[in-house]
This record gives sequence, structure tokens and C-alpha cells, in this order.
Amino acid sequence: QGINQQVAYNNEIRSLYRNLFNFRVGGEFRYEIFRLRAGAMFQDDPFSRNVDNLNRTMLVYTAGAGLKIKSFFVDLALAYTTSEQAYTPYPLGPSATFQNRFTTASLTLGSSF
Repeated sequence: QGINQQVAYNNEIRSLYRNLFNFRVGGEFRYEIFRLRAGAMFQDDPFSRNVDNLNRTMLVYTAGAGLKIKSFFVDLALAYTTSEQAYTPYPLGPSATFQNRFTTASLTLGSSF
């Protein structure tokens, strides 16, 4: 019975989700003490059926700049993310759809010894 239940779970997972393609690309340019970086990420929608007309793919664009001087470095990084999501607060209630667009930034200071 345990094996049959596991097979049923696996079949249900296969029916809900699909194989997908996630992609990341990026690069860094270095010149003396200066560093510049840029990148992008594409994360595909994992669901096999689109029942709520949402595009669950996520795109992230990144950029960064930094300085490295002997035993000290400073780095600033930015990431811009776009995605859609839905939230249903009650089991049989309506869903709210969100268009997510946000930017995050981080500043890093460091020292090596």
C-alpha cells in the first residue's frame, strides 16, 4: 500500500508540474581597482496548466560596481525583479493578482587580513 500511495503522489506531482528551463547569464569587467558586473536571470513557470491566466515567469536584471584596494573593498549591487502572483485569502474566495516590480540594493564593505 505504501508503494502504491507513493506512485500516486508522484503521478500527481507530474500532472501539476512540468520540466522547465531556468537561465542565468552574467559577467564582470575588471580594470585595475574597478569592478563592473551585469547579469540576468529567467525562471520559468513550473506549472503544467495555466488555470488562472498568470504568467509566473520571473525575470531578474542585476548590475554592480566595486573597488578593490589591497586589503579593502567596497561593492554596490542592484537587482530589478519582475513577476506575477496571486493570493487567495480564503479557500473558496476570490484571488488577488499582483504585478511585482521591485528593486533591491546592497552595499558591502570588507577587509582582508
